Amino acid sequence: MSEWRNVTISVRWETYYYAREWAAQHDLSISAVVARFLENLPYRRDYQPPRSRKRSDPDPLTFAERFEQTCDAINLTDED
Repeated sequence: MSEWRNVTISVRWETYYYAREWAAQHDLSISAVVARFLENLPYRRDYQPPRSRKRSDPDPLTFAERFEQTCDAINLTDED
């Protein structure tokens, strides 16, 4: 049985509005959209599994940086 975790995010109003509209058009919740996105990250061509390390070891590329690169790769970032 898989174990679930709650995730809380903050986004700009416009991001929420368009995400809600897109999700509704696809008969999904925003939570389902985010969950599917996160669940599919390991299946991306550029995914590299995390190496085994101690929590105190510095990570040369933080999760936030990796996430940002992933968003850039699939055009989810702002284009102001």
